Amino acid sequence: MGSGGVATAAAAALGAVALAVAMAGRSASAAETTSSSAQTTSSAAATTSDCTSMDLVNHNITDYIRWSNMSDRLYLENGACVTLTDIYESRLDDTGNKGPLYPFDETTLDISDTVTGSWYLESTLYITEGSRLVVQGLSKGGDCDHLLLASSPEKFINLRAHGGELMLDGTHVESWDLAAGTVDENNEDGRSYLSAISEVITDPAETCDGTAKNDMGEARMDIIDSEVNHLGWYDSESYGIAYKVRGFCKDLSNPELFDSVSVTGDILGSDIHDNYFGHYSYGHQGGNWSHNKMHHNIGYGFDPHDDSDYITIHNNEVYNNGWHGIIASKRCDHVSIQNNHVHDNGHINEAGQRTGNGIMLHRSSDYGTVKNNVIHDNMDSGVALYESSYCAVSDNKIYGNKNGIRMSLGSSDNLLYENDIIINGPDAKYAIYLYQGNDIPDVSDGRPRNNHIFDNSLVSDNEVVKMLNSDDTAFEGNVVYGRVSRFKDSFNTLWKSNFVEDGIHDYKLELNSCFDPESDIEEPDTYEDVAAMEEEEATTYSYSYSYDFDVSESGFFCA
Repeated sequence: MGSGGVATAAAAALGAVALAVAMAGRSASAAETTSSSAQTTSSAAATTSDCTSMDLVNHNITDYIRWSNMSDRLYLENGACVTLTDIYESRLDDTGNKGPLYPFDETTLDISDTVTGSWYLESTLYITEGSRLVVQGLSKGGDCDHLLLASSPEKFINLRAHGGELMLDGTHVESWDLAAGTVDENNEDGRSYLSAISEVITDPAETCDGTAKNDMGEARMDIIDSEVNHLGWYDSESYGIAYKVRGFCKDLSNPELFDSVSVTGDILGSDIHDNYFGHYSYGHQGGNWSHNKMHHNIGYGFDPHDDSDYITIHNNEVYNNGWHGIIASKRCDHVSIQNNHVHDNGHINEAGQRTGNGIMLHRSSDYGTVKNNVIHDNMDSGVALYESSYCAVSDNKIYGNKNGIRMSLGSSDNLLYENDIIINGPDAKYAIYLYQGNDIPDVSDGRPRNNHIFDNSLVSDNEVVKMLNSDDTAFEGNVVYGRVSRFKDSFNTLWKSNFVEDGIHDYKLELNSCFDPESDIEEPDTYEDVAAMEEEEATTYSYSYSYDFDVSESGFFCA
């Protein structure tokens, strides 16, 4: 029997019964999980948005709210705690409203002289020196149900906490082209955005490229029970909702910066959509991003980036984003991604390739937890680990993606357990996929190793497991529906106590691959023995070496 014979038979059997049964059971469970995780109510912990009034007995209002004609910019300064009404009233005089904040009429879609609870901001606003701006909905006792940020081909603005705090609570913020009477849907020519920037000079002698230039202090931005949409473009710090610690040297020579400076803020119970990125952070510490809908963003959904640690991403629905649904990238350790419904993310690129994972831990995003998520119909893999280690991926329901879980470029010492993975359809590849890849590793030699994959349900009508350039991987206690697993240039794989559908599995060993001698499968003596075993109807296991490569020099088991 040729090397494809067992796989062909397996695909037919799998498609007929086992896959249908498995899909039905897991679809019901997925629907149940989705029902609870898609809620975007503010059952998440509330964050106070009380605001202490300015001291206008001992200070002029211009001590707190300052307009600069030169920069066309409004500043909140000197620890002010300010509302939009405060800003509006500070800019009124005998000649009327001098701007840049105007009441907005939702009927005429134009600025107004009457305060309506909707506001149009036509110039950039910086919140500095520990000041705080509260943008709060009327139902919560505030003065703003709708804030429109001027955004057109001629001009776009930035609402920025730069050493201050921005609170959005029960409100709606979006870009607005006043002349066109609609949101700004064109991000190519710049588009208005929200940001929180922490900038502290920790070492005045530091001269590296990237060091902090201004001693502005730390920033915070909270988005609670709000809608934020049609913001951001591709320029740095301008992605829509952006958190950033400035001052990290481009040569990575001052990692201690993140021990003393951070940017903070929570995103809870909100609807984030149609932005360039749904969210981006750099140096964020301890954020809670839960009970949100994150969808239809051009790039990523949630994107905690460089050194954003101890982030909680729970109970969100993340869908129809153009790139990855959730990605933690570059030294984002101890990220917790749990109870989310992540689906339909990614796109087909110009080369016709499916790209975009449901959840990805990238470049030393170590000690992460990916648990109890429903992850389906993403363009690439359900979960991807890329040079990330000591992570736990468990209790997820993963189906309808190109791959189930993939680990690459030196991802090591990870635990994958109690996941239900189903791979089927014309674009389906592998339930479990390990490989080195062609990228240059930062902290490893590039070969995945010491990963433990146990107690999972693995279903594939293609290849169940594919391993390239991977060492010391353990598969234990898994339930396997499928006929073929392929091991290429992979050393010392432990295969033990796995239940294989109908007791038949085709193990293809290529380029010096071999099993750990502790594996509980029997070594075939010759090709003739393999063929004879495959012809028996009651075979316990079947084995084969690929006919396209030499038999492992070490034999079926590693020496």
